[in-house]
Amino acid sequence: MSFLTANPLIPEQAPQWNYAVIKGVKTPGVVRVSECPRKFKVDKKNVAGAQGWTNTYQGWLAGDSIKMSFEFWTADQITFFFANIFPIVYIDATKAPPTAGIDVDYPSLAANQITKLFPVQVGDLKKLSPDGLWGIEIEFVEWRVAGDKNLTSTPSGKSASGTPGQQQADPYPDDDAALLNDVTAGAAKFNASRKSPAATSRLTGVTPQQRPGFIGPPPPPSP
Repeated sequence: MSFLTANPLIPEQAPQWNYAVIKGVKTPGVVRVSECPRKFKVDKKNVAGAQGWTNTYQGWLAGDSIKMSFEFWTADQITFFFANIFPIVYIDATKAPPTAGIDVDYPSLAANQITKLFPVQVGDLKKLSPDGLWGIEIEFVEWRVAGDKNLTSTPSGKSASGTPGQQQADPYPDDDAALLNDVTAGAAKFNASRKSPAATSRLTGVTPQQRPGFIGPPPPPSP
């Protein structure tokens, strides 16, 4: 399943990479978002006496240090930002204690299922270039409330290479059981045939060399 909301190489969708929607408000000017990788928590345990390890997946790690840089080149853009965006990201616990993350919609964030952020640092408005480009940078962390139940798992099954740490599910889980059943049934049938009266009577008084299927040296010549 793809979570990419806008393809930057499709002309109709490319403009969506120039702005973010923060709590329903479209940002003015141009916004640039830093890398926002999705990291996973994996517990790696070494295996004694073996060149390998076992991995236990323990869920997602929060996206840290996600920086959004807002750039402006008109007075109206700066005015709009400080009137509509700045109050959302400038947390003041004395007025309204934060109880939830801020809804943020931006293509690269959405692709990694990052939909809520929490500000940890608000920069200052500063001049970026001599030709009148101004900007401000805000740093966020991902906000995600843990569910009621977290599932963790250790990969199991046969390894293609036979070494720990590269385990994968057996694509044919029933083959071993079927083979064991066939061998067990065949052995039981063979043992039953050896104990049957017919088999015993057929072999009575017959030398080993005369038994069907005997492979060995020929009998010694008669005197």
